[in-house]
Amino acid sequence: NVIKMFVDYDYYKNTFKGADLTENEFSKYAAMACMQITASTLSRVNDETINNYPPELVRNIKNCACAISGFLHVYVDNFKPNTARNLYLRKLYGKISVQIIFTNHEHIR
Repeated sequence: NVIKMFVDYDYYKNTFKGADLTENEFSKYAAMACMQITASTLSRVNDETINNYPPELVRNIKNCACAISGFLHVYVDNFKPNTARNLYLRKLYGKISVQIIFTNHEHIR
């Protein structure tokens, strides 16, 4: 299955003003972020439905995906399996607060 993302690198660089991720890193982590958002919204937000929402909400969702991507970039590769049963992550990106709970390392790889 190909993961369809609803945010792209151009949006990350030029609208979100992200600077921490290369295009390859962004592709990897944005795919995870989009999957998380889709799962958290019970599939109501995905690449096919996102443009059905008001423009301000679409911008907020895309900003959230970018923020989660940056967050994952910092923490995913540093998460060591078997060091903790659960990992709770929280970080503030501007006005967006990102909170993620991972319960096993394989789920995020």
